[in-house]
Amino acid sequence: MATPLEVLHVMTPAEWGKPIDVDEKWIHFVDDNVKAILPPGTVVESIRPYYTTWHDTWEESYYHSMKWFMYAEEKSQGVDEEIRELCQGVLDKVIPRLLRPLETGGRHIQPRLIHGDLWTGNTSWNIDTNMPVVYDAAALYAHNELEMAAWRPIRRLIGRQYMAAYFDYFPVSAPEEDQDDRSMLYYLRWDLKSSALFSRNLRYRNMAKETMKTLIGKSPGGYEEWAKKRGDEPVHRVMPPTTIGLELEERPI
Repeated sequence: MATPLEVLHVMTPAEWGKPIDVDEKWIHFVDDNVKAILPPGTVVESIRPYYTTWHDTWEESYYHSMKWFMYAEEKSQGVDEEIRELCQGVLDKVIPRLLRPLETGGRHIQPRLIHGDLWTGNTSWNIDTNMPVVYDAAALYAHNELEMAAWRPIRRLIGRQYMAAYFDYFPVSAPEEDQDDRSMLYYLRWDLKSSALFSRNLRYRNMAKETMKTLIGKSPGGYEEWAKKRGDEPVHRVMPPTTIGLELEERPI
């Protein structure tokens, strides 16, 4: 039987995003999605609830989710004009280019309930049943390929070989040729999240910048140019304002 864990502090929604000094004990959060053992003197910052609302389309859902992560990252790391400009390019060009084709031209996807943070740190093995165990979910309804975004970096033990095996059971969404770029766009969410969590550490911000530059460079004309090159009639959409809560009244974008 596992040893019961001592809970030092249970965070309330009002405390999300605020520093908390902790001893070397477990800290839990009210939704039980975040648990960590932290060394003495650690300051936990920028822990925020994710934006998981499903909208009429996956493009719109991901657009609002990414605006939330962009906002959280800036609140944690401070204003940076370069990343603001890059974020706007992702919202205006990259997201429509890579996600609108999933649900236009006769193509469609079905929202799937995914784990939301599936990597080696959140997986294990039950030695009694010889079955895998996953935990510490940040579950949401999404395009199923979002689940594999955390497997993209070569440093992950659950890596691209698992992605290839996944597609043996759940085929790549059309347009298939966009899969790798969609994966890059989806992984950008993880870099922004990590940057928001680790305030004053610019490693993940810099990684996010490079990813955004690559994606924007691949889609300078956005969705409209892509559709016209294929001889398709572009489907025009206007993203409605992001409404997430009072804490997001001041938005960087």
